[in-house]
Amino acid sequence: MLSLSLFSSSSNVSIAIARKAKILKFLEITKEKKTIRSDKILELIQLMLKEYDNSKITEIILPRGPGSFTTLRNLLSISQGLSITNNAKIYTLTKFDTFLPHVRFSSEALLLFFKDSRKDFYFQFFENQKLKWIRSSKIFCGFTSDIEKKIMLYSNIRGWKNLKIVTNQYINFSIAGKKIQKINTNAKSVLKAHFLDLSSKTTKVLYHLQHYAKKNQLYKNRN
Repeated sequence: MLSLSLFSSSSNVSIAIARKAKILKFLEITKEKKTIRSDKILELIQLMLKEYDNSKITEIILPRGPGSFTTLRNLLSISQGLSITNNAKIYTLTKFDTFLPHVRFSSEALLLFFKDSRKDFYFQFFENQKLKWIRSSKIFCGFTSDIEKKIMLYSNIRGWKNLKIVTNQYINFSIAGKKIQKINTNAKSVLKAHFLDLSSKTTKVLYHLQHYAKKNQLYKNRN
């Protein structure tokens, strides 16, 4: 039984393959000057399938968002195409879930944030309960000022005294005067999150519809 994971962001595309919880191979293309096209992942899949038999892939795991509409639909379509040939089961997780295998448990609450193809950030709060990260909020989007307002709001509501802030990209600023920890997320992170039982069988993609609703309303108002 082999598990194949797919990952695509504005900074890298990658795939990984594993047997049980052991990662056997990892392939990645990282950004140089421009945003990487998500269809580059097909090149990596072709390389991977030269070494590993497609018929032995029984699981395909991928992030379902939030993120770019085109990228997420592309990953899902590729996964569905691969699964047709070998009846592989498709599992998905949120992009925030890909952070969690890399974050140590502590008494601190956790804020995860990242930027994909947008100018603002996606962010979400988590709390540790019995050595498991539990979502403490819905997914938000906004700029650093919006993040700071939510930090103040949730700290007051939840009684948080300490908050760990984590992202997956280089950031040259602080948020609410707090130090930001950087980690790398990729297809290996997807597999690790899957083996921690963070994935599900839903194929409902998270585009963060509130953002698109606001954008469409703005367009209607202008016309």
